Amino acid sequence: MIKAVIAILAGMLLLADFFNQGKASRFVASLRPFDAAIGIVAIILGVLNLLSLVGIFLILGGLVLGSRALASVPNIGDNLVRAGAAVGAFRLLVGSVLLVLGVLTMLGRIL
Repeated sequence: MIKAVIAILAGMLLLADFFNQGKASRFVASLRPFDAAIGIVAIILGVLNLLSLVGIFLILGGLVLGSRALASVPNIGDNLVRAGAAVGAFRLLVGSVLLVLGVLTMLGRIL
């Protein structure tokens, strides 16, 4: 269940530029201060669920969102930031897939 919630939140943050009106934009604006924390949690959950599609996209989304926090990791921080920048070019695709997978995972748990 937490995997689905983090996938939805990460997807909304990655698609933040497309939520420019209404309640969705206010919700995304209130999430922006926590983008690094959501990104790190997404990476952790992605590693724990590495063999699933949701896990792979959580890692990709977490690299983009958590790149500021990953810069402080000794020895590999610069490489992680470069990986996040490379994946950042596909922000729209990763965000869309994360949002859809999160909703589908949530519905699968509820139904």
